[in-house]
Amino acid sequence: MSQISPPIRILLVCAVAFLGAYMLFLRPKDAVVPPAEPAPNLQTGKPAESQPGKAAQAAQGAVAAADGQLAKQQSVDGVDAGETAAGTQPATKTSQSGSAQAAAARTKADVTGLPKPVAKAIRKGQVLVLLFWNGKSADDKAVHQALAKVDRWDGRVSVQSASIKKISKYGRIARGVDVEQSPTVVVADPNLRAETLVGYVDTQTIDQAVVDAFRNSGGLFTDAYLRKIDAVCVQHSNRIAALPNYYTRGNVPKQNTRLAVYDRAVQNLIADFGAVKAPKKWAAFKTAAAKDMATFEVALAHYSGKVTPKSSVASVIAADQAFHSAAKPAAHRLNHRFDGEGLFRCGSAL
Repeated sequence: MSQISPPIRILLVCAVAFLGAYMLFLRPKDAVVPPAEPAPNLQTGKPAESQPGKAAQAAQGAVAAADGQLAKQQSVDGVDAGETAAGTQPATKTSQSGSAQAAAARTKADVTGLPKPVAKAIRKGQVLVLLFWNGKSADDKAVHQALAKVDRWDGRVSVQSASIKKISKYGRIARGVDVEQSPTVVVADPNLRAETLVGYVDTQTIDQAVVDAFRNSGGLFTDAYLRKIDAVCVQHSNRIAALPNYYTRGNVPKQNTRLAVYDRAVQNLIADFGAVKAPKKWAAFKTAAAKDMATFEVALAHYSGKVTPKSSVASVIAADQAFHSAAKPAAHRLNHRFDGEGLFRCGSAL
């Protein structure tokens, strides 16, 4: 869900108005605003009276139902069809290296004439992340530093760099793509289908390109549960990205509309996430993620309920700050948990 994710970062861009509540506003640094009302208390068991309270209770109810479904499934099914026997370890990226890499290693890509490290990576069926740079400019140095933090997926990704002056040696990798500017990162799947990232890019952007390469080559997930969750993440992240005014700053009425629609989108994501049956080995993952998603939704529902078409800029800022404080810890945990399993579209890339 990001740090806090792209849609939330956009929602957090609230600030001082120039010509009143219907003019554009920017997020202030030290604005003095009235304190926001506390989020609805959902621990009392009493029915919520406000709209944000009702939305928040609905979100937690959906999570509770999903947890109940999971507990019932585990008690009845025992070992899920995707598991082999008791004691099987979670099929995370570490356990994906066996059959997936063995199959990928049979790639028919022609590696003739390529530098040995690159040819070796391709023969092993790895996704190749290759930086072409000159080592002089600030962007070159920054991308080189970002490259060091790219997720290696427990050996399924090979990260290398080369001087842009030697681009001719990598013709088979760079075919079909234009590598003229330094720095340029080329991400190629085992079949040498490549994507280029030109200029400055951060680690998160490169990681997402790696995930896309895995997905395009059919080798992203070998675990059935993760494949289903990834499909949910992709579907909902695409829907969220298509929300009206998603990429623009707007006035208070537009902020109100955007928040309401985004709140419903997050509720739908939570419901679909909870509806995916999890085997025992993913029970702890699902429960922890569901609770953090509920915490995030409680804060978002309260935020959305506080912003109306007639809200003052000061009250929007106060609601924004309260939301940020309440949602940030859960959002960071979600990023760490989802990103750790390669589910970036439900994590930092959402």
